[in-house]
Amino acid sequence: MKHFFALDAVFSQRKKTPQGFLSVPCRIARTGVQEYYRREFGLDGNPNEVIKVYRPPDEVFATDALASFDGVPITNDHPRELVTADNWKKYAIGHVSNPRRDGDYVAADLLFTDKTAIDAIERGEKGELSGGYEFEFDFEYQYPQGVAADTAQTTIRGNHVALVRKGRAGPTVRVSDHSPEGKHLMKIAIDGIPFEMEEQAAAAVEKLIGQVGDSSQKLAAADQEIASLKKEVADLKAKSSDEALEQRATELAAEKTDRSRLAELAKDAAAGSVIKAVIGDKKAEDADISAVRTALRVLDAQGVKGKQGQQKKATDTQPDNFGKAFTQANDAEKTVSARDSYINGFERSAK
Repeated sequence: MKHFFALDAVFSQRKKTPQGFLSVPCRIARTGVQEYYRREFGLDGNPNEVIKVYRPPDEVFATDALASFDGVPITNDHPRELVTADNWKKYAIGHVSNPRRDGDYVAADLLFTDKTAIDAIERGEKGELSGGYEFEFDFEYQYPQGVAADTAQTTIRGNHVALVRKGRAGPTVRVSDHSPEGKHLMKIAIDGIPFEMEEQAAAAVEKLIGQVGDSSQKLAAADQEIASLKKEVADLKAKSSDEALEQRATELAAEKTDRSRLAELAKDAAAGSVIKAVIGDKKAEDADISAVRTALRVLDAQGVKGKQGQQKKATDTQPDNFGKAFTQANDAEKTVSARDSYINGFERSAK
């Protein structure tokens, strides 16, 4: 279990007793997330790393946790050790009674009995409160939606409440101020700038600050969701690219097969004349793939199988005028005309 875990307080009325003591109902702790350095707990890792510690309401307001603050001493700043019966006289400047829940806070009645501390409060030198207690870490805690933290406090047991200049729970956890006109004033800091205002106004400001914090958490959650969606889109794009590459690879493999088949058929004399009429003097691997496949369709229509099956000569099925036109072509222009006529004739005969 750990102790001296700093918290903070809120204002209320205060009054002097006949003995000169200062009696004040105060908020002494709160729920929520608070930040600490690792070194404050002796945790492994970078001692200057900030960790977020969550104080769950069900732990802060647990019956045993609240009861543990009843009767604990008030100290002037946090002592470097737990307050016990052996050192109580050294540290105590008052005591705490009637701890109870007050919204998101732990409230209690504080009685300051030390004149030096009372004078410091009245001069405004000190006024915030910080709870000193023992607890256990729960790094596996299931946080409610909207809460981001590194660990949570459980099994909280009070040891003392310290009077400090600045407490960790903020200016709402403090000893209340009292003005001569009877107004109860609070000193709060907004973006590091101190302000003094009536308790009711200060409470409203604190509520707004809390709402801003909640909004920031929601925005952070939204940013995280957007980042997740962007990743999904990127994954889909990558998948689409993979599919396109796979399709192109399939197309190239089919082209290679068709070119290889035409090259094999070109070894046959009957097929060679048909192939030359379609793709000219080009080799199968150099010709346009559409021309290669046109030649294959013509050969398939003729039933030419090459060496893989029984061969049929192109002249067996072609109209006489096609072969004649082709053999009589002596220049490039006549060759092209004969080739076109040759292809058209085969397409008609295939029908």
